[in-house]
Amino acid sequence: MTAAPASASFPHSRQSRKPRASAAAVAALVAAWSVFSVAFVTGITSVRPLGRTNRFAAESAAESDSGMCFGHCLQPDGTWQIDKEGVPVQSEEEEAMATKAWELFSKQFPAASERGMYMDTPVTEQDIKYRWRKMRDNFGLTSTQVLGVMEKDSMPMVVDAEFVRSTWDAMVKGSSKEEATEVLMKHPGILVSGPNIENNMAQAKLTSTIIGGMRDVGRMFR
Repeated sequence: MTAAPASASFPHSRQSRKPRASAAAVAALVAAWSVFSVAFVTGITSVRPLGRTNRFAAESAAESDSGMCFGHCLQPDGTWQIDKEGVPVQSEEEEAMATKAWELFSKQFPAASERGMYMDTPVTEQDIKYRWRKMRDNFGLTSTQVLGVMEKDSMPMVVDAEFVRSTWDAMVKGSSKEEATEVLMKHPGILVSGPNIENNMAQAKLTSTIIGGMRDVGRMFR
């Protein structure tokens, strides 16, 4: 009896790999384009403001019994200190959403969330909850909207909250809040661009449309 070709024993093996391989390729392309787009729009190749901190002496940003959330903020001297004012925890439901934000970050950055550090930026659970709340309050968006941003890309959580705010303010000044929100929802990584984005919102809108489209294509293959 003539032996069947090796491929015949697994008739669906190669075909079944194609969607996964395509999805992985699209995901990698989106990630690469995200980094490239920041450099293209602003000329900045670093994905976060530089700073320095003692990794071994990083303080815990635990929430107090006062119903406040605290996190690390970048100081003028480049060190990270816990914000003494904090952000109010609005309710148990809101805290549940903050926990979801942390889970989304941990999924995207498992090694960093395990260490509590991304490069030299503190990213403990309380840091991420703090920055999520600061983004919502500083941007004038809802908790649901900011959670939607993190579902697409949690990159804005690895930079200082005030740096993110300065980028957002520049985006709004260079266009409008409505247009800035549209760009943000398509390409959250744009928030690491910095204030120079103000004069480049036309390119930012084009880039966000491309990245948003690529992300949607990648989702089709999952």
